[in-house]
Amino acid sequence: MLIQRMIAGCTLGMLVACTETDSNEPITVDLPHLVAEHEAYDGRVVNVSGRVASFDEPRHYWLEDDEFHRVALLPDDSVSDKVGEQVHIIGTFSTSPDQGRRIEVTGVTQQE
Repeated sequence: MLIQRMIAGCTLGMLVACTETDSNEPITVDLPHLVAEHEAYDGRVVNVSGRVASFDEPRHYWLEDDEFHRVALLPDDSVSDKVGEQVHIIGTFSTSPDQGRRIEVTGVTQQE
């Protein structure tokens, strides 16, 4: 009986994991958690909030919070008019040693 419950639990866990992975629904995550657990979100569509910041040389944009957790935002034109604003970002998160943490932005809305 115990083994049957364990098998059922594992099967249910795999089903939930597959459903979550196959879904294109954004996963809402806060910026500190996304930065700390970046590998767990690689390739996932995320919904995250923060302030848009930029640097001129070379021009690039990122999402940050008051504790300076940062994630790059691409493409530049998706957020270039939002610098200094608090926003919700939806997009595909990726992380790699050579490219760092970044979100390919598909949606931006201003926080109220």
